[in-house]
Amino acid sequence: MVKLSRYLMVPILAALMGTTSFAQEMTDVGTPRSETLIVQTFDGKVANPDAQNPFISYAIWRGFRELGWSSLWEMDTSTGQSYPELAAEMPEVLNDEHTKFRVKIRPGVFWSDGVEFTTADMAYTLDTAFKYREKLTRVSGYTSLIKSWTVIDPYTMEFETLEPSYSFETAMGVYTWGARFVPVPKHIFEPQGENVVTFKNAPAVTLGPYKIKAFDPNGFWQLWERRDDWQRSGWGNLGEPKAKYVLYKDFGAEETRTLAFVQNQYDIDTFMSPDSIQAAKARNPNIETFSHRFPYHDMNDACSWAVYMNQQKAPYDLEAVRWALALSLDLKQVGITALSGQFKVAALPIADTPVTNPIYYQPSTQFLNDLTLADGYKPYDPNFGADLVAALKAQGAPESELPSAENIAASFGGGWWKHDPAQAEKLLASVGMKKGADGFFTMPDGSPWVIT
Repeated sequence: MVKLSRYLMVPILAALMGTTSFAQEMTDVGTPRSETLIVQTFDGKVANPDAQNPFISYAIWRGFRELGWSSLWEMDTSTGQSYPELAAEMPEVLNDEHTKFRVKIRPGVFWSDGVEFTTADMAYTLDTAFKYREKLTRVSGYTSLIKSWTVIDPYTMEFETLEPSYSFETAMGVYTWGARFVPVPKHIFEPQGENVVTFKNAPAVTLGPYKIKAFDPNGFWQLWERRDDWQRSGWGNLGEPKAKYVLYKDFGAEETRTLAFVQNQYDIDTFMSPDSIQAAKARNPNIETFSHRFPYHDMNDACSWAVYMNQQKAPYDLEAVRWALALSLDLKQVGITALSGQFKVAALPIADTPVTNPIYYQPSTQFLNDLTLADGYKPYDPNFGADLVAALKAQGAPESELPSAENIAASFGGGWWKHDPAQAEKLLASVGMKKGADGFFTMPDGSPWVIT
């Protein structure tokens, strides 16, 4: 297996499964193409490829989270369940207040340079993070949580938190996509002394089953090689990673990337537009997406995309104005125009996923249906997904690829707000904002309403 980034979920070539022969025998970095998984970088070209110190800002999107670092506890984001990685087991709670914990790590885990990983590395990481916390940029997630720690033996530590921590495994492990606490090798960092705050750490010594083989000083690519001793790595106990090499590379603008993708020059793309994906699939039958059915991609990203408003700035401090903007937006048409209809709505300020849906959305169904504005208007549209499917069908989307009625909510979300410009105009008028003869609205004082 390859523990890929959770953002690598757009098109994947069937070549990964060995069904495609590569005309190119060697990659441009000198590795056999048939043994090299090539990934379009999520961050494109970077200016600081030698920044590999997890204490400070670094080139995080080049495989460090997936291949290089290792966490005390990982998370299966399809279920929301955490599981041990570096840790030998889940944390042991030592008091009723959930402020004291015992953590045991797995013996026999080694850094990529052959030095064993022990609690000495964890203690050094914490000591350094707290000592230089005002200068380090990636430590606040755990320095604001931990009160004290004690090394019991090379594989056991005890922690006390400043406040009750009922999810210590996500606070000190992976929460959704990455870990707050990333251990560093004491034998590499300690000799740096106070220079640790500017230490580049390149090429980084890693805990994962891959080590850095080379990286482009100009920031276009980074090459990882599977360790010979991958079984002794932080997650080598999960099974052998199949790719001997993993190359993260920037293939440029989308037009250039699409052509390279069609030609099997790389295997996974991270942020290609729906139109480009469809064009690429038409030219290369080996290109696969997450699903064969609409909307084709994994809609369950834990991050929510939205328009955020400064509610302390006029006129957005007025509830009626915020609702008017929501009701003015024809989100079905926006989604069809911008994303070919491949999007998922979320009426609450949290993404609608298989994890959050039973916790937040299902219990809120009646609340959303009953939600009433001051004038008695009900803004929620539970039929948003069904109407979107109808619109897509009318525009020629194959019915065989559209979700069935019982799967619409899982594919497109449970519902969103109605598109009702007349009600929006009524709401604006209620706070003194009126539409002029030119079709534009004015502020309550009569000045033009300018939206930046």
